[in-house]
Amino acid sequence: MTKRERILVWGMGGAIAWVVASLGLDSVRDAAGTAQARRQQDEIRTFVEAQRAKMAPLKLKPLETFALDQASGPWADTPFIDRAADPQSREIGGGRFLYTGFIQVGAQRFAIVNGREYQENDPVGSGDFRVESIQPDQVTLISRTGGRRMTLALHAPKARKEPK
Repeated sequence: MTKRERILVWGMGGAIAWVVASLGLDSVRDAAGTAQARRQQDEIRTFVEAQRAKMAPLKLKPLETFALDQASGPWADTPFIDRAADPQSREIGGGRFLYTGFIQVGAQRFAIVNGREYQENDPVGSGDFRVESIQPDQVTLISRTGGRRMTLALHAPKARKEPK
């Protein structure tokens, strides 16, 4: 074997050793990450149960209990709405309306319709409607002429993704 061939063989051997070592380290890291994720989930469950026990004497309203139950469940990977995969938006007068969120900051209420925030009396998109009233479970839209009114129920995704 010539000197050149020996250098090539050693180089290929080194490359193979590097690939084997990096694949082995990745599998070890993945196993450690999975165990850490399980520990974190167990810690979160323990914390949630402790907080529920402390809140029992508070006598929460049904809406508050619902919000806490939803928050303690599995969360989606992303807070953004996948509009292409969501066929339940309501089409009226050439515009689609989908009420997906409610935010209250002090006395101000915001409705998230079609992925954008609106307050009462704000026009919705470029359509003929404006926000008449905002409730946690529904939003009422009214046409600018006042002739048409519709109520949109809060849309909750049916399938919730498990955390990884």
